[in-house]
Amino acid sequence: MSTIRLPLLLGLLLALAGCALPARQAPSAPTPVPTPTPTPPPDANLRELLERQDRLRQQGQAEIAREIARLGEAAGSPAANPAATLELAIALGQQRDAAAQARALNLLETLARSPAAEAQPYQPLARLLAGLLAALQADQRRIDELQDKQAQQLREYQRKFDQLNEKLEALKAIERSLPTRPAPATVKGTPP
Repeated sequence: MSTIRLPLLLGLLLALAGCALPARQAPSAPTPVPTPTPTPPPDANLRELLERQDRLRQQGQAEIAREIARLGEAAGSPAANPAATLELAIALGQQRDAAAQARALNLLETLARSPAAEAQPYQPLARLLAGLLAALQADQRRIDELQDKQAQQLREYQRKFDQLNEKLEALKAIERSLPTRPAPATVKGTPP
């Protein structure tokens, strides 16, 4: 019996030894907390530009058209006045007219490629807006194509409906022109 208890006791001691608490370590020096680097304030011109765009977004098409006329005179060339060019492109992008949006995309791409030093701060935003506007135009083209396809299908279905309706009316006319049959005679004693 003691021979069975000894291996069992040794196994239990080994199992408990594996669960023992680890030895205490000396406390290490506290890790320094990194101080956050202050973020630079946003560019005042860019902030002002975005605020004007937000106001413009809430205006009607007539007000946007007046703003585009005003900005068109002020913008000049993209290299000479990049802020006004960007603002004009944003206003043109608000139009629902494909030609105005194409002009906006052209202005944004020209500004994004401009080698002028004045245009450098505006180029990342111009590239972003150009990419978004190009994607919107592609989506609009796909939507227009789908609408055209659906309109064509609707015309085809309407044509088929009209043809079937004509056939149905012809069958009704044939049925009306047929002489009416006399009622079958009933024999006495048989139920009808």
